[in-house]
Amino acid sequence: MAMIRHSFDEDVNQVLFEGNSYVKKVILNRPQKLNCLNHHMVSEMTKKLKAYEIDPGVKVVVLKGNGKAFCAGGDVVELYICTVAGHWSYAASSYKKNLFLDYVVATYGKPVVALIHGIVMGSGAGLSMHAAFKIVTENTVFAMPETSIGHFVDVGASYFLSRLPGFLGEYLGLTGAKIRGPDMVACGLATHFVLSKDLHLVESALDEVTSSDTSKISKVIRIYEHKPNVKQDGVYSRLEIINRCFSRKTVEEILSSLESEAGNRAEKWILEAIKSMKAASPISLKISLKSIREGRTQSLDQCLARDYNICCHIMRRTVSTDYFEGTRAMLLDKENTPPKWEPARLEVVSDEMVGRYFSRVDEDDWESLQLPPRSNSSQQKQTPLTNKQKREWKQWRRKDSNREQPQGSEKWPGWPGDNVFRLIVPVSKVGSIIGRKGELVKKMCDETRARIRILEGPLGISDRIVLISGKEEPQTPLSPAMDAVMRVFKRVSGLSPGEGDNTSSAAAAGTAFCSIRLLVASSQAINLIGKQGSIIKSIQENTGAAVHVMAEDELPSYATSDERIVEIHGEAMKVFKALEAVIGQLRKFLVDHSIIPIFEKNYNATISQERPADARPDIAQSSLHSAYVPTISSGIVSDYSLSLKRDPSIYEHETQFEHKISQPGLSLYGQDPGIVGFRSTGLGRASAPIVTQVTQTMQVPLSYAEDIIGVAGSNIAYIRRTSRAILSIQESRGLPDEITVEIKGTSAQVQVAQQLIQEFISNHKEPASSVYGKIDSGLSAYSQMAETGYPSSSFTSHLGGYGSSSMGGYGSPGAGGYSNYRF
Repeated sequence: MAMIRHSFDEDVNQVLFEGNSYVKKVILNRPQKLNCLNHHMVSEMTKKLKAYEIDPGVKVVVLKGNGKAFCAGGDVVELYICTVAGHWSYAASSYKKNLFLDYVVATYGKPVVALIHGIVMGSGAGLSMHAAFKIVTENTVFAMPETSIGHFVDVGASYFLSRLPGFLGEYLGLTGAKIRGPDMVACGLATHFVLSKDLHLVESALDEVTSSDTSKISKVIRIYEHKPNVKQDGVYSRLEIINRCFSRKTVEEILSSLESEAGNRAEKWILEAIKSMKAASPISLKISLKSIREGRTQSLDQCLARDYNICCHIMRRTVSTDYFEGTRAMLLDKENTPPKWEPARLEVVSDEMVGRYFSRVDEDDWESLQLPPRSNSSQQKQTPLTNKQKREWKQWRRKDSNREQPQGSEKWPGWPGDNVFRLIVPVSKVGSIIGRKGELVKKMCDETRARIRILEGPLGISDRIVLISGKEEPQTPLSPAMDAVMRVFKRVSGLSPGEGDNTSSAAAAGTAFCSIRLLVASSQAINLIGKQGSIIKSIQENTGAAVHVMAEDELPSYATSDERIVEIHGEAMKVFKALEAVIGQLRKFLVDHSIIPIFEKNYNATISQERPADARPDIAQSSLHSAYVPTISSGIVSDYSLSLKRDPSIYEHETQFEHKISQPGLSLYGQDPGIVGFRSTGLGRASAPIVTQVTQTMQVPLSYAEDIIGVAGSNIAYIRRTSRAILSIQESRGLPDEITVEIKGTSAQVQVAQQLIQEFISNHKEPASSVYGKIDSGLSAYSQMAETGYPSSSFTSHLGGYGSSSMGGYGSPGAGGYSNYRF
């Protein structure tokens, strides 16, 4: 240990102490390392600050850094090397001293002035943000990027970040976003702004101070203070979106909300936030969010004590080794490949895993951080939550609770997510959706906040798929996607599109007969039919329209064996009401925003790139093939275009995307991390479909094993019989309180088995129901699906995984997902 310390302490001038009798200066002097703090520097500063504090002649202490940075953080490499060498306790001891230094600055008995120029990050922020005066310039850059190396926002950041306006602290802590001096003053991270050319004048003026009177010190600084130029695209202009996204309860929900915002407005900072969060350590993100949320109602000493607990668990590798992997990859090896996080996906990081970081370290000689009372401890209360902040926090939490807990939210396990609907429209009606130069479809997208995409079909097919998607908003009667579906139907059926239309013509149109078809997954059809056809029968009785779910042998060529078509026909107004009821029933099938482009990919896969436009007799030489889609984060869905010919670059892009999704872990509804290939269906069946076999596992609490298996195996037999999937149950290695359920079969078989397992779990110890009888053929020709009887409300579909900066998904090029269970 002595050898290690010596190697880091070779330069005794890493921190300088200057000044006169009244004003003392603590100068970080490690410019070649951006003044990163090491054990030696922390020890020396603590010793000097305590001496200055008891010296009656010293009135003010000034903190500054030499070079182009104030302080870029702690010496992470030093702690890494010591811990890897087996000295984790030394690393913990060094970290404890760092936290104590921050505590000393925050509770100092005399004014501390931090001259913050250049970079200030991590431990540099911990040192300076607790000072009484924080002076920044236009060149100051603040960030807390710890999650990018597998660490967490520490050094008391959970205290000062949680006291920023709204949920700005969560944004800065989870994304590592950089903000500059003017924004630091605007949001309260800094107290004064001066121009960098005047910073030396401020320092000289402080040299003349002979009193600890803070009003006099403030008066000196104000002489050189300059009004900060807060840019229109600065962090304050983003606060509305930041509050909307980062007020969510979990990291998964925050990410989903950001992706939804990116779909509506592809602003650079939103895309960068998504990118940084997807590249960060999943467990670090969850630890940081929990820490910031707890810090909002705690004192500084409580926040620092919690930081020490978490750091000790990180150094001991209690749950994860992400800190060591991130440091190795990002700071030592500096590879182009991202760190290999473990756990690699957010949904694998359980609350229990995160909670262990906040618990006492299970070692006999370990002691928690005990910060002694200080004569000026009350100074740490200089930035408590104001009454306004408290009201704002409660208001946001109330809104968040209402938003995140829709009625029956336990039946929305995919929440939050997007609704996706696929209407089948005759090609002759496409023009009525698009309008002249696309103005109609654009208007519908703008007014509903949904995305509308008309997919190209193969030669000889007179139908087109209208792909409609949008963020679910359960507090509204119609979600954006549902609203868009109803508007599209009005366009193709001749119903009045809205107010101001001629009512008589609308009434006449309402009595005309029409039909509409939806393409749905087989699992959705099961849900729509209901037990013994109860749901579909109710829709027919209440609306007067006929609702028919086509059996597999009735399907047209562009539907796959895993899909069904729901056909509604009758008088236009009755069909309108039935369509609204049908999509309302399917509303709960939520899909992750990043997966939506795959629906389009599914139907464009078999279209020949070389086929000329004039070889398509079913498409008029006009703008019938059209789409309007606000740019989304994945960048896969193209922008609004009226071109008939497809750009060859689109095919190249799709080929690259197909390569990505061919990796394990993707499905449209539900989660299929075991998929080893992606079956392109296209809008035709020129060749036999490729049946992809899926292997998927579910980690389920041991207490539910009896519910899944049933008396004498009755439940699991029912699941196997109904889904036609292969199921096996075994013990989970290293997890004595869980079992592993392995499911094999096609994507649809796995999804149905997954659904039934979750239904048995939700019913908990209820006996397995017998197979439902066939429904009356007058209600549906889809009798086979009616036999399976268990309606599904548990289909999530999230692209998951971490460790990649790619916007298309998390982790290795594969995918994972978020869910109540870990797949």
